[in-house]
Parts: sequence; C-alpha cells; structure tokens
Amino acid sequence: MIERNFSNRFFSQYLIVSLLLASLSAPGFAQEADPAELSSLYASPTFQQSVLQKIGKPILAAGQRSLLGDSAPPSPAAVRVTTTAGLSANLDYRAQEGISRTLREQLVQRVANAEPEQEPEVRSALASGSIWRQFESLLSGIGYSSRNLADVMASYYVGAWEIVHRRSATPGVFRAARDQIAESLAHSPEIILMTDPEKQRTSEALGILTAVAGNGSRALLLKGDQIGYLAMQTAVYESLLEQGIDLKRLRLGYQGFEPG
Repeated sequence: MIERNFSNRFFSQYLIVSLLLASLSAPGFAQEADPAELSSLYASPTFQQSVLQKIGKPILAAGQRSLLGDSAPPSPAAVRVTTTAGLSANLDYRAQEGISRTLREQLVQRVANAEPEQEPEVRSALASGSIWRQFESLLSGIGYSSRNLADVMASYYVGAWEIVHRRSATPGVFRAARDQIAESLAHSPEIILMTDPEKQRTSEALGILTAVAGNGSRALLLKGDQIGYLAMQTAVYESLLEQGIDLKRLRLGYQGFEPG
C-alpha cells in the first residue's frame, strides 16, 4: 500500500505545502527563483488567468464535479457529448518536451507583457522549468506521478485546501482524495476526449500553479509573515471559489472531499 512508503514524521507535516513543496532550500532553486516572491506571482491576475486558460473551463468543470459530485452543474462540453457512455479515460499521458517548453514560454510572455514588474519573478520561476521539475520529482518521490492527471489534480486541490484551512492532510487522506478524483475523471466526457498533449498541458499548468502557491505559502510561514500568509489564503480561496469550489465548505478526510 502507498502509505507504507511514508515515514511517521510526514503525518505531522503538510503533505503538499510542507512535504511535496518542502524543497525551498534545495540547491539550484534559490539561484533561479526566490520563494518569497512567488506569493506575489500567484497574486498576479495575469498569471492566474493565463494558467487557468491553459487548463480550460471544461477541465476545471470536470475537476469541480470530482469534488462536489452531482451538486456541481455539468459543463456545456459534457452536456453536448453523448458518445462517451460506457467509456473510461486513461489518466496517464506521454510527455513531449516541446509542449513543456511552449507552455512555459507562453506563460512568461503573457505575464511579462501585461505586468512588466512581474517579469523577473515569472522568468526565474518558469523559464528554466525548474519549478515543474521540482514538482515532478517530489510527486514521484511520494509514490505518485506527474504524468497522471488525477495525481496532479489531487495535489492541486489538496494543496489549496491545506493552504486555506492551514491544516495537514495525512498520506491516507491524500490517497482518498486522489482516488475520489480519479474515479470521477475516468468517467468525465471532457477527460475521455482529451489527447495526450492536452493532458500534458493541463497537468503541467496545474502543477505550476500548485508549486507557486505552495512554495510561496511556505516561504511566508518560514518568514513569520502572518499578514502575507493571510493574503495568500485569500487569493487561493477566491481562485477556487471562482471555479465554483468553496473550500471553506468542504471537509477533507478518509472519504475524500465532502460537504462540511
């Protein structure tokens, strides 16, 4: 079982914010991106909008349903599609370096054009691909894969929930959330119809957003910047709320996400 791969010390730490993204002091990262600046990058409207556009509304709607179940409205894409009944999505994908490079370049360019003051932060965080590679390595290190859409989406939602609630999720709880999300995505028309390049673009955009929020939040906590952390909590909460997910009304436990 996956839980056996974790030592007991992980049970007292944030799984995503403190474990998955705990390498703020890792060699090489400090030279490329200042974690303390990532909170301001996350708060950038252009950065948020650009990343979410790369994910796309149909995929965000599928993610919303994976957390809220039948209480979430179907996306227009899901309503239009009737040819996927009885089919199941393959949530894994084969990655291509060209897609990663293009995604990073497009995000950097959009933010730099709209908010020149953010250009140093977005370039140092994204241009080299270090923040994605860090996310990828640490996700695989705890038994999951950056090339599986459910694994990445679970890290995004669990990480956001942890930031908003300032509470930890144990490995067993993360597994429950991941399995909940995977079961829903596997039968979502939007996901069934995705190509490998689309899965990769979505996963990497979600991973970048998760890493920026997690590293930025942890840096604020390490600095003792409570006001900054409160601002980050608000930014994360409002971002998910705009997607139709009220994290303050969701519990996270061994049944996954539930109304609370």
